Amino acid sequence: MSVSMSRSDGVTVLSLTSDPSSPCPPLCQLLGALCYSPGLCSVSRRLPSQRGGPQAVLGALWILTAILHLGLGLILTTTRGVSVFMLRITFCPVWLGVLFLFFGVVCILTERFSRPVLALLCGLLNLTGFALSIVGIVYYAQGGPGFWNYCGTERNQYYEWGYTRPPTTVSPERSALQERCEEARDLLRGLTLSLRVGLIILCVLDLCLGLSGAAFSFKALREGFRESKGKLEEEKNSIQEEKE
Repeated sequence: MSVSMSRSDGVTVLSLTSDPSSPCPPLCQLLGALCYSPGLCSVSRRLPSQRGGPQAVLGALWILTAILHLGLGLILTTTRGVSVFMLRITFCPVWLGVLFLFFGVVCILTERFSRPVLALLCGLLNLTGFALSIVGIVYYAQGGPGFWNYCGTERNQYYEWGYTRPPTTVSPERSALQERCEEARDLLRGLTLSLRVGLIILCVLDLCLGLSGAAFSFKALREGFRESKGKLEEEKNSIQEEKE
């Protein structure tokens, strides 16, 4: 299948010519024509770039947030008092950190080699990172303070159901121990809440990184196609002049 495009006065016409002898369906032929087009996968073609450009900075930020995700996420998911059951089952911070690390590496490779196929892949992965950041915010915002039944005070509600009676007197030693336990529980709740807030802030930062990375990737891809189109027109004009 061959793909050709023509533009005129705000109208873009995309022409597709399928191969009747091919056993593949038209959709597969279209994907193959787009993936193996010389303009997209040419080895000699480079996109306009500069050292220390935005993609390298975004890639470094992706890697930094990924490391923080892995560190804070492992602490949060291995804490027994975490009230969010899905965090302990799915290990959401871990695989989010691994994916964000991969996105950062792709951004740095895109800045280093400046190929159209890498720019397209980087833009799509940044959009994926934007969506995954929203998933992370939803995960971390769920649940309550956690650490239930750590000091036994929450079990007193069962006494009201008639199974047994609460103790009438409490020794001073037990009362002091109960107060210390409640203080430690409140401290642990504050620490886990701080971890979750920190992970939410990281996800908000990843939202900005995803949008910025996608914008820079597609912008570089568009500028590269414009530059190649201009060079192609210049070559055609020079060939016509030589023939004349």
